[in-house]
Amino acid sequence: MNKLSFILIFFAFSLCMQAQKIAFDAKYIKVGVVTNISLPQIENNANIRNLGQINYQNIYEKKVDGNIIADKLNQEKVGKIVLDRLLKRDSHGHLDMNGLYEEALKNTTLQETEVAMQDISAETKDVLKKEISYQLLKNNYIIIIQEIPKKKDPQKSKWYWQAFHVDIDDRIIQQVFLNWENPAIYDEINVPVSFVGEGRYYTDSFMFDLGKKVPAFAIRGSVFSRHPFLAYTTAQQGVKKGDRFFIYRFKENRKGEIYSKKVCAARATEVTSKHTRLYTVSGKYASKKRGDVAVQKDRHNTSLSFMGQYSAGNDSRIGGRLLFDYMTHFSKRGIAQYVLVGLDYNRYKKEPEGVWWNENGQVAQSALNDVNFSLGYGLGFNLLGRMEIMPYAMAGYQRTFLTGRESLIYWDSNSDDWATLDFTDSKTGKKHYGYDAFIAHAGVRLSVNIWYPLQLMIAADYNYTTEDNRFKPITNRHEMNRINLYAGFRLHL
Repeated sequence: MNKLSFILIFFAFSLCMQAQKIAFDAKYIKVGVVTNISLPQIENNANIRNLGQINYQNIYEKKVDGNIIADKLNQEKVGKIVLDRLLKRDSHGHLDMNGLYEEALKNTTLQETEVAMQDISAETKDVLKKEISYQLLKNNYIIIIQEIPKKKDPQKSKWYWQAFHVDIDDRIIQQVFLNWENPAIYDEINVPVSFVGEGRYYTDSFMFDLGKKVPAFAIRGSVFSRHPFLAYTTAQQGVKKGDRFFIYRFKENRKGEIYSKKVCAARATEVTSKHTRLYTVSGKYASKKRGDVAVQKDRHNTSLSFMGQYSAGNDSRIGGRLLFDYMTHFSKRGIAQYVLVGLDYNRYKKEPEGVWWNENGQVAQSALNDVNFSLGYGLGFNLLGRMEIMPYAMAGYQRTFLTGRESLIYWDSNSDDWATLDFTDSKTGKKHYGYDAFIAHAGVRLSVNIWYPLQLMIAADYNYTTEDNRFKPITNRHEMNRINLYAGFRLHL
């Protein structure tokens, strides 16, 4: 095909796309990768186009900034080397698009065609195939692995990865087609590369880490069913049960530019070699008809809650709770199991004047306080993609203590006489202003999405606490076992 034909197809496609308003996302486009060392995660990955290796030093005395390496790659014209490989340039300067066309056909699976190309003519589909080829030209990266020997043990090394985008844009593609049969001018085309992300290189988590920091590598797939909620992501891609996904829908602004808008968040409840089953935990329901895309976000199964606490009564109690929860399981029906870790602080209302005195005959208003640490289990029921109701039970250690640290004198109704409450240990002679106890909670928590991953949370529970006889004159004046109300915020990490 001559250069004029390429130019005409390119502009014809642009007009066709504007007329039909078709949004085509890179989810259908396999990313191309060039590396400086052999990486099995790239070479054996069916979702990546392996473009081979380049000669580039990977051993450094210290970690080198990605922008510096990008400058070096540009000096060595590595971007142009990638372009030559994409176009199958031979020793005679000949270029060939057939390889990209074949890749384009491989990228458009039957299922994806059903989602993305409904009611489109055969002519438009042919043009779309060529557009995929252009997207393949734009979707290429260079991965540089740095090996840094450890100073204390040079026989061992730290490894880092850095990713660089090959900046092939419409302008460069146009230059290619205009000079398709002019090798001398084609050779002068400058293809820059730019630094896009980096991280520590660990063999087992490399692809997942890469996908988190470089969106082009993120695991993704089209939504093809609502009941049940299914997407074309698989176990072979590295998806695991419990993974969190964001679902995106394509929108068009007033300028005609296509962008992605998040529709909802979901959890993977079942992962097979063909698909992933999801459950919506926040937002609207995904749609097959609208071409929604499920993108793996992370594997975070933890959240942190900050709550204020209040217990009513004549001896009202106020405080706060810091709660950490870890999700251990998430079922197809949206039922989550949690391990809970809580830290509470509570302060009782001060005793009225005239109840306690110190040894000098002065009024003493010592306040009762408690701090407790507990572990527990919760069973969360997700409803309507908006809220979660979780019954829970917790048990742990509590320390109850006084803010005042003096001996207290009080009227003992049992003996009908004044008595002294002394916290001195008879054996050691040390003062004990508090006592250790066992505490147990049982209650229910409601979390409602505000701006996911932030939630508004309210809870209520009943606590049971053991007592110490030495503190009976104080604790008898307070309701130690009571109903507690909580309100605050929960953040999914």
